[in-house]
Amino acid sequence: MKSAPAIIAIFSTSILLGGFALQGRAQSPQPATSAVPALRQSAALDRLFRAGKAQSAWFSDDFLAQVSIEQIDTILSQLSARLGSYENVTATKGAYRIVFSKGYLPINVVRVNSSGQLNALLLGSPVVVGQSLADATHALTALPGKTSYIVLENGHEIASANQNISLGVGSTFKLAILLALRKQIEAHKRRWSDVVHPQRSWKSFPSGDLQSWPEGTTLTLETLASLMISISDNTATDSLLNILGRRAVEPYTFGNVPYMTTRNMFTLKSAEGAGLRETWRTGSVSTRRAIVAKLDAMPLPALADLDLAPALSDIEWHYTNRQLCSLMAKVQDLPLMTINPGIASAADWKRVAYKGGSDGGVMSMTAFLTAKNGTNFCASATENDDKRAINESAFIGAFQTVASQLGSRP
Repeated sequence: MKSAPAIIAIFSTSILLGGFALQGRAQSPQPATSAVPALRQSAALDRLFRAGKAQSAWFSDDFLAQVSIEQIDTILSQLSARLGSYENVTATKGAYRIVFSKGYLPINVVRVNSSGQLNALLLGSPVVVGQSLADATHALTALPGKTSYIVLENGHEIASANQNISLGVGSTFKLAILLALRKQIEAHKRRWSDVVHPQRSWKSFPSGDLQSWPEGTTLTLETLASLMISISDNTATDSLLNILGRRAVEPYTFGNVPYMTTRNMFTLKSAEGAGLRETWRTGSVSTRRAIVAKLDAMPLPALADLDLAPALSDIEWHYTNRQLCSLMAKVQDLPLMTINPGIASAADWKRVAYKGGSDGGVMSMTAFLTAKNGTNFCASATENDDKRAINESAFIGAFQTVASQLGSRP
């Protein structure tokens, strides 16, 4: 993605066919921000969506260099067909939402120049409201890969499909590390304020930023945990797993033994680790521990040597959705769990705790949602596909629709 004067709107063939991609992988929408007054942003959005057709004068030259008026008109037409007639623009805590008669469209990024022209516009996934929970979850089971989901209300199952099938979950595995850390703190073995110094051998690839920080930077366990959950920082994750120790984390991993670091997973999916993959797939726990010991001793591979194709989506951390809700229930009350609300609109809920994950052929999301009347929901969904990349926009839109339906329940 280009970084020129502003974030340029992202559109692709798959988006034009069905949805709107989030920036990055399973990250939270960012508040709509700009140096110009928010009123100007709202007016620019209202003008565009009320008209239903774009005019070139409404966009900066930089924007139109990336996206044509015809593409914008196609998207506006698809939104109208899916969400109905345009009603208004709402803003809560700086985050915009385009409201239609049948649903809404989150705006993840909007920027307007001094002339009132849009020069950045990043759309979230459309959400249809007013559906039954059965209708909302149907979109999950209709996805092309192997899918599973569960929805709990105050701990009781109200909807599910394949909820006891263990699938790859990407970075959602980090919930187990957080729970292990919490258990050690509650046992007075550690404190959130304990100072640590991440080592070179703990560095991994993004997501996250910590891999680019100087070796030995002074951090607290709370900082590492916050980075691990809020921006899914892989180096923060591996640092915590190394600090706590695998065997201290494994009681909370539902049979994912030995528990790989993200660096282990990347190495196993690299050219250097190719010879170990089949043994990993078929090996016993002791065999896998021997493989992890080899992986730990290997240098971080070159980024160009990674193979993150869907065909390797079985080399993962595997959980059922019921297990993910169990882990989430045990950590959801921690303050750091609310930093990133994921795809749920925080304004619609009293409290949102979220963790998601994605990889080649893998996508998973788990959210613990507390309604304003005090009702607690856990929604967890996963899709795996070893033949094609996950349509992230379709998955996100389906999960958002489920969350929206739960938020509208009396």
